[in-house]
Amino acid sequence: MGAVVAVAAYFLANQLADPNDSLKVNGVYSTVHDANTVKFIAATTGLGGALAFSVTLAILNAQAAKRWRARRIPPAKQIS
Repeated sequence: MGAVVAVAAYFLANQLADPNDSLKVNGVYSTVHDANTVKFIAATTGLGGALAFSVTLAILNAQAAKRWRARRIPPAKQIS
């Protein structure tokens, strides 16, 4: 799930930033714009993937804990 969201975040950030369209400053293409674009795309992709991975992991851990509690042997009761 995290990888799917990371890929979607990459394509979204790539469309927003458009790294192939360099910013022209005083007739000179700026490499700073390109470097910042790459940083933006990398950060967005990583953050999206990490967040989706964390949410998926939390959901799966909650489900596993629920199943574990359901399978536990109940404690013995004292018969008097």
